[in-house]
Amino acid sequence: MINIVLSSILKPEYLNKEYKKLLLNVYKQEYETKSNDCGYIVKVNEIKDIISSMLNNNNDIIVESLCNCDIFKPEIDMKVECKIDMIHVNGIFVSKYKIKILIPESSNNYSYKQSYFIYNGKSYNVNDTITIRIVNIRYDKYTYSCIGKLI
Repeated sequence: MINIVLSSILKPEYLNKEYKKLLLNVYKQEYETKSNDCGYIVKVNEIKDIISSMLNNNNDIIVESLCNCDIFKPEIDMKVECKIDMIHVNGIFVSKYKIKILIPESSNNYSYKQSYFIYNGKSYNVNDTITIRIVNIRYDKYTYSCIGKLI
């Protein structure tokens, strides 16, 4: 868990005694399952503090809040347990949350079969869970994508 600053437009109809609860729901809709500089936001847990609020030129109420969030930030050499999404002759596609990770065929010693692969004597199918090591990360247009290696 980490505290990060999130901002959003608060609709005028939300200005009542339940505003904090409604604002938390807005943050959840806007930020959960999205990436930013801090990492991939898995869940917005709570609003710790309202930092600022102001009106813009369109009379929108802009609110900045310090929020407690569950964050996943991929790092090189990180071991990650992933779900197998697709098995292809050129590589295996896995995901952690909604971050896509490619395990290229050229960098691993596994045996590709039509609908499964064998690694270290064990058979793996789509939707199975496997542990990998991240070897490369790309962050572009608020999206992470990674290259992994079987371990």
